Amino acid sequence: MTPYAIAWTVVVVSGSLCGWLVFRALRRFTWLRYVTTALVLGWAVTPFRFDGEHWAPAFLVAAFRMPFVDEDANPAEAVMVLGATTAGVLLAAVLLVISRALLAKRREHGGQKQVE
Repeated sequence: MTPYAIAWTVVVVSGSLCGWLVFRALRRFTWLRYVTTALVLGWAVTPFRFDGEHWAPAFLVAAFRMPFVDEDANPAEAVMVLGATTAGVLLAAVLLVISRALLAKRREHGGQKQVE
């Protein structure tokens, strides 16, 4: 296994562990629990090409390109990728909530016969 593959394996395992911890910590907040866990996992594994040759997790690239870490670097591209990941997770959550509400409404009306 190459060092590159080992690094990504560490990222996936640590992201999964963080996601599990968030999931356990937010036991009372059902939807927030799932959305936050999905965001943690999504951010952990979202790749970003940082030097034209190598890939790294976008949140790490954004963190190391912050002005207080590297004055010449710009984190905007990595932050935009993370924003797109966040938007995708939130869109999926909204679509899931809407589809569950529609299915519940359909079941509610499907069991009752209409009186004419």
